[in-house]
Amino acid sequence: MGPAGRTRPQRVWSRAIRAHGRSWHYPRGVSRSPDTHSRLRRAEKVRPYWAVHPLRAVGIRIAFSGRVIDRFTPYIQAHGYRERSRTTFMEAPLLSIIVISFNTARLLDDCLSSIKNAKLRFAYEVIVVDNASCDESVDLVRARYPDVCLIANSENAMFAAANNQGARISRGRLLLLLNSDTIVNRSGLENLVRFMVEAPSRVVCVGPKVLNQDGSVQSTGFALPSIWERCTAAFGLAKRLPQSVAARLLPIGTPGVVRGNRRVGWVSGCCMLVRRDVYANMGGLCESLGFYGEEPEFGCRLQGAGFETWFVAAANIVHLGGGSSALPQTPDIRSEAFVLRQRTTQSVLTVGYRRAVVMSFVFLLAMAMKRLLLADVPRRKLLSRSIRFERLVIRNLWISSNGRG
Repeated sequence: MGPAGRTRPQRVWSRAIRAHGRSWHYPRGVSRSPDTHSRLRRAEKVRPYWAVHPLRAVGIRIAFSGRVIDRFTPYIQAHGYRERSRTTFMEAPLLSIIVISFNTARLLDDCLSSIKNAKLRFAYEVIVVDNASCDESVDLVRARYPDVCLIANSENAMFAAANNQGARISRGRLLLLLNSDTIVNRSGLENLVRFMVEAPSRVVCVGPKVLNQDGSVQSTGFALPSIWERCTAAFGLAKRLPQSVAARLLPIGTPGVVRGNRRVGWVSGCCMLVRRDVYANMGGLCESLGFYGEEPEFGCRLQGAGFETWFVAAANIVHLGGGSSALPQTPDIRSEAFVLRQRTTQSVLTVGYRRAVVMSFVFLLAMAMKRLLLADVPRRKLLSRSIRFERLVIRNLWISSNGRG
């Protein structure tokens, strides 16, 4: 029991009635209470407020037990209207889900089906941006998902530009950047959105626990690029130091240091929830990167502007990984020249030339020490390839810095 002898549901109901006015039309002289409401509903002597006063009822929504309940839902379901009709003509959605697709028809179908089957309890819209797919992706969306807003590009705009393109036509207060090779669930998305809605305004970007197909953890957020972050990752300090010491000394967002919800530097772009107004003011993802490395660069810009990025432990999705990049039709994103160019651009945009070179030398030192201590030949060969690539990165950074100077 709480104040005035009311239970929590009764208190929530009373607050909802006071805050939003009548949601139901009662007979004259009948007091409003949960018990009276249930009895009159069974006797069909109480009618929805919108049925008696339709013009006054436009947009009325009441909060009950922490959920947003739409009083128009029974009317819409009874008349067979689609979910898109409700969000189009009555109100802007809370969430805009932007899915980028490139030759992943089967994966895209699974992703959109998981969103539809989640039956989210808030208004949302889905925007699919197709980057000139050669398969049946566009036809599949038009045939099986008519409520989805489809943008069919004539050429591959790459990941960053396609997300910015979808964000420009979105209407939700929150944007969910989602890969086509992901599978979502109801509790995961709702926990993610609930955290963002309840978080202070300085928290503008959140991400869930990203799982592999076998249920193992793929990603729980990362620390921003820095020399100390590179030392932590290269020498495995998060595993070697006690947790209490690591939580104080290591960079914010270092994986495996703090359990539960925590502040991080950046989250995986396969599922990133961000406030739309901040996303627009920050200019969206960096289109000069195009593909790979957009998330840490975006996290650096957010932190520089005084905002925070958080990891939400109660939310999770499944990321199959490499849906578009593994295809042979993809432009040279797997080539060494492309990866070098992306790595150089990302380093310059996040930490600058000098720090990027120091970070690469730290990585080289760590890899060389591991190679000396390892007796396993295959792993030694793998480390040798990593060392060779890092030397190319340093060379590329040196050439770019001289050209810039």
